[in-house]
Amino acid sequence: MAAQHFHYDDFYNVIKHHIALIDRFECIQEQQFSLVYIPIEKKGGIDYAKEFEGILRETDIVFNKINHYIFFLPATDWVGADKIAKEICEYLDQPREDTIVNYPDDGGNAVERDYGVKL
Repeated sequence: MAAQHFHYDDFYNVIKHHIALIDRFECIQEQQFSLVYIPIEKKGGIDYAKEFEGILRETDIVFNKINHYIFFLPATDWVGADKIAKEICEYLDQPREDTIVNYPDDGGNAVERDYGVKL
């Protein structure tokens, strides 16, 4: 396993691109995806991007800016994303503070909803 890691500046472009692929190829398996936002209390000496790349699927993407992380989970429903969020917080031994959104249930494009997460 080796998730991909991108800077937050690439977030909207990747989401727009993925939605365009779903629309173009009518990918039944890929018709939904989830995003998990987790603020992470950084502890010294840990490269969180590398940690996440090692525990998530190769098709998953990790976006980050400072201590804010967004996990893009293709072909993952809300329940699956909730499980991942729980596991990440347990792995990091930190209180659970996350936001989960699912496409298309929570929005039909990359900017349709604003959940108050400002990075």
